[in-house]
Order: sequence, then structure tokens, then C-alpha cells
Amino acid sequence: MAKIISKYENDLDSVWYDSSNVLYSECVDKEGELKQLYITFKDGRTYHYFDVDVQDYLIFRDGSSQGKSLQSIIKKYKAEKVEAKDPAVINEQMQVLIEDKLEPSVEITRDEIKFFKGSNIKKSFPVIRGNVDVNDVEELLTLLKITVKKS
Repeated sequence: MAKIISKYENDLDSVWYDSSNVLYSECVDKEGELKQLYITFKDGRTYHYFDVDVQDYLIFRDGSSQGKSLQSIIKKYKAEKVEAKDPAVINEQMQVLIEDKLEPSVEITRDEIKFFKGSNIKKSFPVIRGNVDVNDVEELLTLLKITVKKS
């Protein structure tokens, strides 16, 4: 199918897929070296593919069918089965990453102020007799990544 979302950090390219079999991959990306590719299937089975050419990895990662790319390109590399990963944990990590990319929003009513990420309420602050606690305002601004200067 296709890539859902990816994250590149500390020479590690982590990618989540919308695929019938492939759930996730990690590619150790050291400059000037062949890649170490870890592919996790929907049931948690994980395989390490050794010394993968960068072009082959990119075809797998960016292709419309990871299963077909795996069969036709990646399986030619030496591989070993490694410790299985928990698909629920991988999916949870994906949800957190997706949520982090969502724009925050605030809804204000007479009774409360709600902080949202996407459609999910993350925090609610009470409004009592038209007032909001200053600590709640500070926390809300911090959640919105607005610098708070105290005086």
C-alpha cells in the first residue's frame, strides 16, 4: 500500500506502513555504509536484512507495495530472524507520532477551557465564576508551546 508516517532521528529511519503484511521498518543509516534494515510484520515477526543498498531500501520504503518490494528486492539480502516486536507498541508509537504532528487547538466555554490535539481532548481546565487559575493558564500556554515569562 504505502508509507503512513516516518521519523528520522539519530541515523535511524523509522517508517510505519499501510500494508497487508508489513507493519514497520527501521533502517540504520550510517553515511557511506550499506544499510541495516529491520522489517517487522503485522504479527510481530522481525527480520534483520544485512548490507542493503540505499537505492534498494528507498524503493522498498517509498514503493506502493512493500510486500512486492520485499519479495523482489530485499529478500536477496542475507537475513536473520530477530526477537519479535509487539505490534501494539509499534502502533501506539505511530499514534503518538501522528498526534504530535497535529495542530493544537483550544475551546473556551463558560465552564471550562479544553486543550485538543486533533479531535482528542488532552486537558481540561475549569472556569470558576468566570476565573481561571493562573497555574492552569501557565500549563495551557506550555501545552500550546507558548513561552511563559514569569515576573
